[in-house]
Amino acid sequence: IKTTLKNAEEAQKKSEKLLKELENKENLLISYNEELKQLVEVCPGDQNTLLTLQENLSFVRDKWNKYREYSTYIGESKEIVKKFKEELNGKKDEKVFLEKEINEINDSIKKLETENLAHILRESLLEGEPCPVCGSKDHNRDEIKNFDSSNLAQLKLDLSSGEEKYKLLTEKTIKLETTIKSEEENIQGNELKISELGEEFKAASVEVLENEFNRLRDSINIFNAKKIDLDKKIKALSEEKSNLGIEYGKENTRLIENKRQSEKLQEDFTVIDEEFQRINEKLAALKIELAIEDFESKSQEISKKEKEKTTLEKEIKVLRDSLKNKLLQKETLSKSLGILREDLREKKTTL
Repeated sequence: IKTTLKNAEEAQKKSEKLLKELENKENLLISYNEELKQLVEVCPGDQNTLLTLQENLSFVRDKWNKYREYSTYIGESKEIVKKFKEELNGKKDEKVFLEKEINEINDSIKKLETENLAHILRESLLEGEPCPVCGSKDHNRDEIKNFDSSNLAQLKLDLSSGEEKYKLLTEKTIKLETTIKSEEENIQGNELKISELGEEFKAASVEVLENEFNRLRDSINIFNAKKIDLDKKIKALSEEKSNLGIEYGKENTRLIENKRQSEKLQEDFTVIDEEFQRINEKLAALKIELAIEDFESKSQEISKKEKEKTTLEKEIKVLRDSLKNKLLQKETLSKSLGILREDLREKKTTL
């Protein structure tokens, strides 16, 4: 009973200790869950939010990149157009000047060729015959000047050189005009592309969106790290609480069992005590009836006699066994003696 009561007391103390630990774990678990709830309420967003912002950032960045690219192309084309127009104007002025020079050379060549024809005609006139041009018969040959053909040849060389330069200028002019036209078409095309980009993207700054994206990403990473940490703590604490609950249940069951055993033992003790009182009363009556005061001494005496009886019985058994062995030996010797007598009789007969 004392052992059972001691076990019950130990189970009671351990059960109370486990219950206190269980309550502490429960309070801590409530605190962690409340912290997690508050954290979730201020959640900055999830991966979908971040993905949406990233897509918007990529969209705006792409628009701005294209806008800058097209604007750069337009600026480069305008510079080329400006440069080539200046060069074209110079070539056109040069072409006008050269065209005027060629015309003057042509006029000079025509004049010299006319003079040359007139000179040849005069040279071919005969005295007394009328001039086929003016009809005069007086040709005045002394007044005819000698014609210098070297001037005409030089003019023709100058004309050929001028016409070649004019041709090259024309080709350069056409090339410049073609390039200018192509660049102006590029300008129009890029301006159309810029127009197609719209104006909506200009309301958002890439730098602002990048800062917003980085801030949101960092906030989500911090949120996820805190949430993961809290989830781990809650899981570990829940497992500890569960284990404590199981252990508390076992100890509580043990406590109840010890109390039940204690109560059962107490009941058994009461029954035994009553039985002891009853037997004690019978013993007292028996003492009076048999006139024996000390049952214990009498019991020892009886026990001693029983032991002596047992010892004597063992000695008698040993003697009986010894007698049995002696009888067996006697029987064996008798048989041997009979055999010897029979052998002796046979030998006497033989003799």
